[in-house]
Amino acid sequence: MNTLQRPVLVLNRNWQPVHVATVARALVLLWKEAARVVDAADYQTFTWDDWSQLRPRDDERCMNGVNVRFRVPEVITLTEFDRLPRRAVAFSRRNIYKRDHFECQYCGVTPGSEELTIDHVIPRARGGVSSWTNCVLACVDCNSRKADRTPQQARMT
Repeated sequence: MNTLQRPVLVLNRNWQPVHVATVARALVLLWKEAARVVDAADYQTFTWDDWSQLRPRDDERCMNGVNVRFRVPEVITLTEFDRLPRRAVAFSRRNIYKRDHFECQYCGVTPGSEELTIDHVIPRARGGVSSWTNCVLACVDCNSRKADRTPQQARMT
């Protein structure tokens, strides 16, 4: 793998992981003084000027410049950014199964994925949409019993 494409862990200024960037991107952030390098050995931080003066040890990854060799950063911390990025979980069949722990949300049975279906709490025929708040796992029996009704109409609550 090209050294510039290797992964670098990016921490916010509170030292919480927020991203994985490439070495190339990390070097740009260092050069712009938007980040500092974190030495994995002792957690000391370095500016680009300080980091570029350190000579690589034999067991470290390094990059060669025209007249210089310098260590490749593995972890950087941003100097200003202190938030965590929002991570939306994709609405998918797989994630509904994970959320509901492979369990029927009406009767509580865990029959196995082949005996479970995704049920719209408010049926699509009645204006229900496919969303996190309207879809649940239901066993085949409960889904058949509920049919094209709400749980209240099917007396399942």
